[in-house]
Amino acid sequence: MRIALIGDYDTVIGFKLVGISEAYVVNEPREAEEIIKKLSRNPEIAIIIVTEAIASSIRKFLRQFYEKPKPVIVEIPDKRGPVPTIEFVRDLIRRTVGVEIVLE
Repeated sequence: MRIALIGDYDTVIGFKLVGISEAYVVNEPREAEEIIKKLSRNPEIAIIIVTEAIASSIRKFLRQFYEKPKPVIVEIPDKRGPVPTIEFVRDLIRRTVGVEIVLE
């Protein structure tokens, strides 16, 4: 299982420093779509991390991947973005592991 990242320059550099080698800097929505298509055909890629700024520019394209079990598309904030909400994390866990987390 491998993880890939698509993001802005700063985010990609940060993830490369922690060991993510499949990391792509993109500047155009079309670029991101092409990379995601390529990565989704690779059976070794289990998770594709995309910054929220890029994901919002290709939201329609990404919808087709949200229903598939693999690869899991994970949106993260970039240096300008917000912190993920509890609902986002709960949905991510449900999609990835298949278990619903209930907080009281």
